[in-house]
Amino acid sequence: MNKQKHWQQIFRNYLEGQASSSEKKLLDTFFEQHKLDHTTIWNDIEASQEEVKNNIRKKIAARLPAEPAQKVSWSKNRFIRAAAAIITLLTISSVLYLQLKTHTKESANAATIADTVKISTAPGERKQITLPDGSKVHLNSQSEISYSSRFGEATRQVALLGEAFFEVKRDTTRPFEVISTKLTTKVLGTSFNVNSYANNYTVTVATGKVKVIENESGQQHFFLLNPAEKAVFRDVSGTFEKTEATSEADFSWTKNTLEFDNLPFEDAIARIERWYGIKIRYDRHLKNANLTARYEQEPAENVLKSIAFLQNFHYQVLPDGTIQLTKNYK
Repeated sequence: MNKQKHWQQIFRNYLEGQASSSEKKLLDTFFEQHKLDHTTIWNDIEASQEEVKNNIRKKIAARLPAEPAQKVSWSKNRFIRAAAAIITLLTISSVLYLQLKTHTKESANAATIADTVKISTAPGERKQITLPDGSKVHLNSQSEISYSSRFGEATRQVALLGEAFFEVKRDTTRPFEVISTKLTTKVLGTSFNVNSYANNYTVTVATGKVKVIENESGQQHFFLLNPAEKAVFRDVSGTFEKTEATSEADFSWTKNTLEFDNLPFEDAIARIERWYGIKIRYDRHLKNANLTARYEQEPAENVLKSIAFLQNFHYQVLPDGTIQLTKNYK
């Protein structure tokens, strides 16, 4: 039991006529020693606002009759008034303490948020960002990076949701680290792409050497990647593997080119939705198809017409703006 509850229980015992002789003696000693000097009480609840303490002291003092210098014999009614005053003090101070604690916590959280820089893109939007150390980030649509406002002072760490291509300025004393949903990527100075949208999480190296650590299993499995190599974590199977990057499809988006290299149809559609900021529905019969195609700065209508021809489906725009893809069976 904490100190506040301990005192309150003793006061209740007395008022209900259930106080033991030792509790009565304890209260007599308490009032004689403290004369409602609240310093000890405030220490017990760990308050720290001197002005608030003084105000409450004045309010409590105003409740009590003046005390003669000699030892006082406390009547029950007078004791009840004093006990009520002390309980009031403890209750008020507890509320103030909780308010101060909450305010301090909120201030700390606000400071943490204020210390974090976040940059995001909407569907259909892409950005190029220069970090404080001079490194460049190409941020794909519907993505977000965040980093400390003290980025580069001791460490260079970026958190990523979605997809980004990094051109890291070399610094052997401060490795550059990208933390994404399933993978952590560490480099000194290089260029690479990180895709953490969903299902298959990949890191593909363009130049230099990259260390990729898998975060999901807790086993700290990692690969060292060279140019034209990639690490893939497959969410469904839980596998982590190193493969060759057989095309430029992982990087072409940075040049406003939409490219699919034998990509599963549902992943290709998800990429088109993010690229153009549109919503697409399609027949389940189309899910088993794979798509290989390349579109350089083409409008969404041209891309859909091309894919409709390749995959033998037709599309229509629904009243709510959603695009419906339907398989042709003739």
